[in-house]
This record gives sequence, C-alpha cells and structure tokens, in this order.
Amino acid sequence: MTEDEKMQVAVFRFSVIGDFVTATAMSRAEKRRLMRDKCARKWQIPFSEKTRISKGTIQRWCRIYRDSRGNLKLLYPKDRSDQGKARVAEGSIYDYFKNKEDLLNSVAERKFQEHLKKLPQIFNISSSERKLRRLMRYHFTLYCTNRRFLHVFLTQILYNINFYRSRAYNSFATYLDYLEETVEGGKADGSFRKDVNTRIFRNMFLGAFSHMTIRWLLVEKNKEYDRMREIDRIIDLLLAALRPVQSEESISS
Repeated sequence: MTEDEKMQVAVFRFSVIGDFVTATAMSRAEKRRLMRDKCARKWQIPFSEKTRISKGTIQRWCRIYRDSRGNLKLLYPKDRSDQGKARVAEGSIYDYFKNKEDLLNSVAERKFQEHLKKLPQIFNISSSERKLRRLMRYHFTLYCTNRRFLHVFLTQILYNINFYRSRAYNSFATYLDYLEETVEGGKADGSFRKDVNTRIFRNMFLGAFSHMTIRWLLVEKNKEYDRMREIDRIIDLLLAALRPVQSEESISS
C-alpha cells in the first residue's frame, strides 16, 4: 500500500472516531448511542470489502489516536511486517493538513461524497413531488442521525468563508444539484409552478434546515418532542409553495 493510500485509510479512520476524540463534552448515554450507530451502519471503507466496523476496533482507534496525541500516522493500516510491532511517531496530524479547518473540510468532503453515492439508489421515483419530499426528508434525517457531525458542520464549517473555497464545498454543491434538478423536473412536467425561482427555493430549504437544526442543537437540546413531525410540517409548507395555483373555476368545480 502506498503512502497516499495509507493516508486515505487514516483520514477515514479519523472521520469515524472524530466524534469521540474531538468532542469537548459528551455524556455516557450519548457515547453509547453514538457507538451503537457507528457499529450498526454500513461504511465505505477504503481498499476493503468490509462494510462494518466493530466496537472494539473503534475503541482501539480512539485509544491509539489519544495516546499518540494527534499523530495521524498511527492510524495507518499496518503492513504485514509491522504486525505486533510498535510504530514510531513521525509527525502530527497537521503535517498533512494546513490547520484544523482544513482537517474538518476533509472530513466533511468524505461525508458529502458518501451521501452522493447513495442518492441514485434512493430517489428512483417518477413523481417529482414524492421525489422532492423524500430528498428533503433524507437531508434532515441524514444529519440528525449524526448529531456530532451536524454540530461541527453548523458551528465550524457552514458559516466559514473558507469552506466555500474548498473541495468539500464542490461535493456539497453537487449534492444540492439533485434538489435543483428535481425542482426543475417538476416545473417541466407540470407538478410545480413554472414561475418558481429554483435558487430561491433551494435557499429557503437550506435556511429552514439551518434554523431548525441550530435551534435543536443549541437552544432546545434537552427538550423532548417529535422532531420528525416538525420536519414533515416544514416540508409540507415548502411543497405547498411549489404547487400550481388553482384557478377559481377549477376550485368551484
């Protein structure tokens, strides 16, 4: 395995454990829930056919990273000749990333690319309105089921000007293209109003997403209520804004 391939594996491993090793405060219950989520999900592991990661493996990666004080090379996959041998630290994580911001953007880029690979399978639906509803709901649930990444994304990435100059933003923009293409498709087949400004609608959706999730994370984090119901209500309102306006004659008939 080349040095670049080893680094890709190390960055992936850091993206898995980042919630545990960078979080300032997390309750035991949060850690247990997060660990269950990570062990249950299917991963696209670089240079491996495996899709699952065990609890013991995640804990081992966390221990290695903490003991090395941030040495990313200690997360490299071991060559056969390395088995059972201690590895010498050769540099800190910032030998490979310009700064923390660059590291976070790298993790975000990997997340967005994972989302992109899933989209074609999920949205094989003919109805424009059903497709858009599922896409918006998918966007909410995707981030809300990974609360640590959502917190980092909203507080350290989304409103950072350098994010919009990074490769991570290119992946994010490609992901958002699906939403715009779905709206345009609905306008073409008559499901949505022709006079809808697709860019403004996209910004309305992103604004609603950011406002709601920031409120959940920072203001109402301990409040118990049905968030999926609130998501569905905002999606209903956004879709209602797209539907063609019925004429008085069609309403009376």
